[in-house]
Amino acid sequence: MNIQVNRSQKKKIGYFVGIFLLLLATTSCTPNAEEQFKAIDLPLIEKSESLERTGHLESCITLQNVFLKTFNADGYKAGEATCFINLAQLCFSADPKNYLIFLDEAKRKLVGSKSAAQMIRLYTAYAKYYNDIHMPNNAFYYTQKALTNAKKINDNEIKNNLLAEAYKIKGKIYADLLQSDSAYYYYYKSRLLKPGVIVDCLLAKAYLEDNKPDSAKAKLTQLEHLGDIKHTISYAMLMFNRVSGDYFFNQRQFNEAENAYLKSISILDSTKFFLGYNDVDLYKNMADIYYKRGDLKKEKYYITKWKLARMQQNKYIYESYEPAMASFLEEVTHKDRHDNNTMRLLMLVLSILVLFIVFFTFRIIKKHKLTKETSRKQTADFIKTIHDKRYDEVMVLAKENNSAFLSRFKDLYPKFIEALLIKNSTLENSEQVFCAYIKLGFTTKEIATYTFVQPMSVQQRKRRLRKRLGISSDVDLYTYFDNLTI
Repeated sequence: MNIQVNRSQKKKIGYFVGIFLLLLATTSCTPNAEEQFKAIDLPLIEKSESLERTGHLESCITLQNVFLKTFNADGYKAGEATCFINLAQLCFSADPKNYLIFLDEAKRKLVGSKSAAQMIRLYTAYAKYYNDIHMPNNAFYYTQKALTNAKKINDNEIKNNLLAEAYKIKGKIYADLLQSDSAYYYYYKSRLLKPGVIVDCLLAKAYLEDNKPDSAKAKLTQLEHLGDIKHTISYAMLMFNRVSGDYFFNQRQFNEAENAYLKSISILDSTKFFLGYNDVDLYKNMADIYYKRGDLKKEKYYITKWKLARMQQNKYIYESYEPAMASFLEEVTHKDRHDNNTMRLLMLVLSILVLFIVFFTFRIIKKHKLTKETSRKQTADFIKTIHDKRYDEVMVLAKENNSAFLSRFKDLYPKFIEALLIKNSTLENSEQVFCAYIKLGFTTKEIATYTFVQPMSVQQRKRRLRKRLGISSDVDLYTYFDNLTI
């Protein structure tokens, strides 16, 4: 639903802008960046979050545009950065392709800034973006930078607000990696500083994934009685119904699950909210419900919606890798330049970045010293295979769980299967397929999604595979298969 900015909303925005102009005028001579953030930026952030929370996306965008012009005219670059980060947050739910564009623009506005609060917001937003495109190491890098900057803030109100968001994102990263204990730890740290519907929904979702349905039910029951998510079209309401549907589906209460999922789909259809990678499985669950009822027409309809949504997600992630790594490399090399503080190194790094952007070659990627070995490996592997059509075909077949997958995989990695059979000549085709998924770097959650099983089943198969191949528990399977040769 393209929500129109009606007269009432325009009038409210007008009053809000008027108050802000007065605040800006009275604080423009204040040298303290922290006080300036609290007086000017924090109210704007809270107003923007309120509009987004209630689904008034168009009004929120209008608000950012008004303040961008105001801050630009007054030369308040940190304020402009606030608007760009706010716009990026909107893109997370409405237009994810522009998320990084707004964040990079905010980063340019904050060059030389002394505002630790602004830097925390920026780094937290980057962490959310990198986790969304399945680059957890990069996401951890930015959450650590956010938490480090928090030590520079004296005002507890500002610090607690920003730390709550950083902790929530860090919990989400751990949850997506199926590290439930760490996820709980950071979710609870977040809600201790700033309770909210979103973090409680994430907690309930983590309980479900950790096979704790009673804890999930208790959390959802608490949320059900909150007035601020009832009778509103909001991202919080979308999440609440989405997780409630998962709970009912998990408990085989299919009528209740259907009702909750339909409410989620209604909000999705009437807004521009964007589902996360694994959230699109609500369509697949709906298809399962109708399959059990024998309604094949609706089953086919939702299976089609699920496949289209997953294809859109895969396309988004694929297209995001290149600009995401370019942005991350710029951040890391900027840190190196600052540490060394020499003009020669500055020119060298800038030259390498230009060559990387122009030629996209693996040779140039190797010249960069990334602070994290895993990030360098991700970049090298991606650049090396981007033009390999056979690799692309194998990846597509794997994600579709296509019967031709193993045959194409053997063509691409003939010596890998030979090496496996040397280790154990009795490996069945299904076990070879499972090994191929691991060789291609798919996570436990991804393998579960593509092969239509639970993540717990994938973990069990990994343990059985270790016994079949004689691999000890302290050896990483992904590293082992990556180095496996005849």
